[in-house]
Amino acid sequence: DAAGNLCMSGWTNSTDFPTVNPIQGTYGGGSWDAILVKLSADGSTLLSSSYLGGTADDWANWMDLDAAGNWYVNGNTYSTDFPTANPIQAANGGGWDLFLAKVNPGLTALVYSTYLGGSGDDWAWWTCIRADESGGMVASGYTNSSDFPMRNPRQAANAGGWDAVLVRLNAAGDDFVFSTYLGGTASDYGYAIEFDSDGNIVLCGQTGSADFPVANALQGTLAGSSDVFVSRVDPSGASLLSSTFFGAGADEWPTDLRADRFGNLHLVGTTNSRAFPTRFALQATRGGGWDAFVTRFDGAVTR
Repeated sequence: DAAGNLCMSGWTNSTDFPTVNPIQGTYGGGSWDAILVKLSADGSTLLSSSYLGGTADDWANWMDLDAAGNWYVNGNTYSTDFPTANPIQAANGGGWDLFLAKVNPGLTALVYSTYLGGSGDDWAWWTCIRADESGGMVASGYTNSSDFPMRNPRQAANAGGWDAVLVRLNAAGDDFVFSTYLGGTASDYGYAIEFDSDGNIVLCGQTGSADFPVANALQGTLAGSSDVFVSRVDPSGASLLSSTFFGAGADEWPTDLRADRFGNLHLVGTTNSRAFPTRFALQATRGGGWDAFVTRFDGAVTR
């Protein structure tokens, strides 16, 4: 955070995990509870620590901070009694649901906390949440629900199997700006979110769909059994500004996406493709098995 304190989320199956000024002081149940932890800058003091979970399994996958130090947390829950506050969706839609929560800087209270899911399974992934400048949030994941909550969608229906989902919540957390599917007839997974220099939302993930939505594409067709996708959506969610496959003849898996101060986008992940696209490469050929990759695109993902 701005003071240099270390803020982290995760999960535990310990019933005696150390808590300080907690929102939830005791283990909720199931095999895992989500946890939120703040350590002092020098690591010597546990400033805040709390469980967050119901009587089934709950994981906090990732968190982001806004300028005021509020926490934005995403995760997965199987609990029907996950802690909610001012929720958009008050009840578990069925099976696994995503959860989205905003927590005050001291981890003493939920600003809001909500389920998000349909009657199938709905998953959040590691880096799929970002705070925006207005105090709202953008989040992603993937779902096999045909009734995932939609609002002002660019794609209103699940195209088949697992589809990526992309949602934006307003500052109060009581309504969607938009919520949409993004995918083709095979499986598509949303893994990481970033904002570009113009405030557009950039989502990367993995797709096996030859008919994944593309626009102004750097690579217009699926090259292997699964490719990375990188898709830019305008702030309202209405327009797909650019969307491209990125990969070669085997499989690619993205893990994170970050913008730099010049507006470029940096993508990291893994590949087992022998002909993975390289340019100005430190290592031009695959070392063997799965290799890491690092790729920098311009902000429009046109090169």
